[in-house]
Amino acid sequence: PPRHISGRPVSGRLRTTLAGRGSFAALRAAQAHARTAWAEAGVADRIDLRIAPALDSLRALPAEPHIDLAFLDANKDGYIAYWEELVPRLRPGGLLIVDNVLFFGTVVDPDVIDGPGAAVREFNAHALADKRMESVMLTVADGVTLARRVG
Repeated sequence: PPRHISGRPVSGRLRTTLAGRGSFAALRAAQAHARTAWAEAGVADRIDLRIAPALDSLRALPAEPHIDLAFLDANKDGYIAYWEELVPRLRPGGLLIVDNVLFFGTVVDPDVIDGPGAAVREFNAHALADKRMESVMLTVADGVTLARRVG
């Protein structure tokens, strides 16, 4: 069966990554730029671009584990909901990469009690407590969490 990757493209290496077997579901992308890049990479026929609210798109994906890699960089208030939709769809050993988990340092600022910084802080605690996943947070740029599906 085809492999599925959920998220947005981070490089022009999709042709190598998909290697004739895979597909890519882009849930948020700059349409014109993305379509041009995908055509140049020769993978446009394997990309399913979904223009809809991300949570609706995630819920429309097959429920069984079929995702090898997901990249999450979206509305920070929705991170926990996106996580909860993605984790059950990850294959064992599948990787979920989450961007902006330090959110400009606001996740450690006790004066930040609402807004995106507080939402990311709550997400970080949620991800750490999730026994379905093994997670590590990298202090690269604005913070990146790498989480691998256990099992």
